[in-house]
Amino acid sequence: QKLLDRGFSEAAAAGVMGNIQQESTFDPRADNGTHLGLCQWDKGDRWPKLEAYASEHGSDPYDFDTQLDFMTEEAKQRGDFDAVNAETDAGEAANVWNKRYEVSGEVGDNRRANAEAILQSKGANVTGSSSNSKSKGGSSGNSGGIFGAFKGMAKALAGKMQTALGPLASSVTKMA
Repeated sequence: QKLLDRGFSEAAAAGVMGNIQQESTFDPRADNGTHLGLCQWDKGDRWPKLEAYASEHGSDPYDFDTQLDFMTEEAKQRGDFDAVNAETDAGEAANVWNKRYEVSGEVGDNRRANAEAILQSKGANVTGSSSNSKSKGGSSGNSGGIFGAFKGMAKALAGKMQTALGPLASSVTKMA
């Protein structure tokens, strides 16, 4: 629902989610050494822009919604928002998002498959990325529409963090 509320069509939202699943497995703190966040923004260029955006809006750059807001704003400025929303097929939307917004340099087969599975399940069951690991964090049933998965995945991640970090994780794992 979070991306639909930001103006993405269902196909575009599934395409974006297919990419986010591949980039970060929906972890707003994902860090591969050179890139950070849901969309793996480059630490030298795009991540500092996200930090500035968060600061301007009085929020944390690691906040899930802040990252989605920044992603949407940046995509609108770059023309990627309109391009992905022009697609009616989730798999093709994933390819467009990968080429235009993510600029990953990867062939988008996993992203495409992720997007198609997300759209088909309305976000209730999201399959894993290229490692073939499965991440089940979607909403129960179809409540919340295609992006009920976001809240479920955030809760699943919070639970994993709580288990791994114990009491120290309580401040990190509080989700709206």
